[in-house]
Amino acid sequence: MSILISFRRDKEITILELSGRLLGDELEEIDTEVENYLTGQKNVPAEAGFRRIRDKLIVDLSWVEYIGCRGIAMLLTFDKKHQVKLAAPQLLVRQSLNLLGINSILEIYETLDEAIKSYR
Repeated sequence: MSILISFRRDKEITILELSGRLLGDELEEIDTEVENYLTGQKNVPAEAGFRRIRDKLIVDLSWVEYIGCRGIAMLLTFDKKHQVKLAAPQLLVRQSLNLLGINSILEIYETLDEAIKSYR
């Protein structure tokens, strides 16, 4: 998989960190992994309350080099199930999101810290 994915928590917020190019068949795998993580169906650290459904999700796009239509569709799918905010997209990614009007559907923040603060 050429896309790297990791999760971390900031209190009640799940931060999904992606890197690479978001396009192609790999996205279905990522979508499944994210949903498993968010619904607690996967082995995750057993912190208090960690296995409950997370509804506050920030997708950190700072290491995403390119996003195709399937990557954007994946983000919109996340938004149907969770409160999703996007953080720190690189210029090319931000241009793609804006061109397709995603900025009118999802909140997009310049930095991860701004996105985290928006939930508080």
